[in-house]
Amino acid sequence: MVEMIAPYKGRVYYPCCGFGGMFGQSERFIEEHGGLKGDISIYGQKTNLTTWGLCKTNLAIRGIEEILGI
Repeated sequence: MVEMIAPYKGRVYYPCCGFGGMFGQSERFIEEHGGLKGDISIYGQKTNLTTWGLCKTNLAIRGIEEILGI
């Protein structure tokens, strides 16, 4: 999915972010193509508080600054 949207810079919005895997893949994609980790802003939402917490943990482990909503 990330290869298809090719997020080189700007905003990445994922309305059903789950555990945040696509955010991590987006950051990796940017770095592999010569960009910087901070070149994108990520936005996501999740109604399940358990999954939302796991997503925030996943992003924190990877050092990704997140902007998430419920």
